[in-house]
Amino acid sequence: MAAGPVAAAGKRLLVSSSPCGTCHTTPSKYRCPGCLVTSCCLACVTSHKKRTACSGQRPVTHFIPLDQFNRHDLLSDYRFLEQVERSFYGKKWNRMVHSSQMYPVPADFLRRGAFKRGVKLKFLPMGMLRRKMNSSMFNRSSDTLSWRLEWRFPLSDQAKYVDRAVPDSRLIRDVLNAYISSEAPADVRQRLKKYVLNWERVHVLMSNEFASAAKRRYFDLPLHSSIRDALVGKTVVEHPVFTVTLDEFLPRYKLIGKDESEELRQQMIDRRLSRFTFNSRRDGQDNICKKEALQTYADLPPSLPCRDVKTEPSAAGQPMSAEEEMSVWIDQLDSSVS
Repeated sequence: MAAGPVAAAGKRLLVSSSPCGTCHTTPSKYRCPGCLVTSCCLACVTSHKKRTACSGQRPVTHFIPLDQFNRHDLLSDYRFLEQVERSFYGKKWNRMVHSSQMYPVPADFLRRGAFKRGVKLKFLPMGMLRRKMNSSMFNRSSDTLSWRLEWRFPLSDQAKYVDRAVPDSRLIRDVLNAYISSEAPADVRQRLKKYVLNWERVHVLMSNEFASAAKRRYFDLPLHSSIRDALVGKTVVEHPVFTVTLDEFLPRYKLIGKDESEELRQQMIDRRLSRFTFNSRRDGQDNICKKEALQTYADLPPSLPCRDVKTEPSAAGQPMSAEEEMSVWIDQLDSSVS
């Protein structure tokens, strides 16, 4: 690098000995990267941009004849290539962070087990607290899924309790009774006194995920149903979060109607069926065969061959529905694997 003039102690080194290109009176201190016009202060810089409509950014794609190309232009091109490289690897890293391959294998099994049950499970990026604290798990050998459940009681000073692993076969009321029944610890009953005294008017709500606060709505879950049935057609981020309230406080929440809830449930069932069953006509009978579907269902090795499953009429003599076909196919698949 060529040696340049050295500034005296306590004095700023001037960009040019010529006066400011805007006021033409004060010595210049700055040079515009876009048009190389000199200026002396912020006021002159602003005035220059307004007068010439200059963006103040260094041009990187303009043509320069080879006989006019100097070391400053070479440095400008080099910095432009560095900027492109940073942008490319930055986007590539973002794709890796949000890729499912970044999550542990048990998390992938949990996602598959949830989808099999009609639940759309989403994971947060690695490192976030909710991702770290999620203790939900899926046992492939017994085909059981245990959820981490978070219970929120807004009528009791925003009380919050967590169950680390609850099988999805349990009823919602049975799990909730551990906090608002006579069997609950004394300190818990005292804190949740409003719910204990009005347990017959309790409602369990679950919000629709990925919605802003203004558009947030809630599903009113039936207490007598199992967790598995209640979550069909729902989107869950990491683990279910249930809000417990009473009858008189329901108007505070925007509830999702039963028709819309049933429609979402049916859409998830249809999506699951379309993934696990593939119908093709051959010899006038339905053939269900797809190697990828076998692997998706039970995490089978890629070497497992396809099996042609012939569906038969039901006992009543009527053609089998799509859900019955899938049930027969899965039963035959389980028997073949075992």
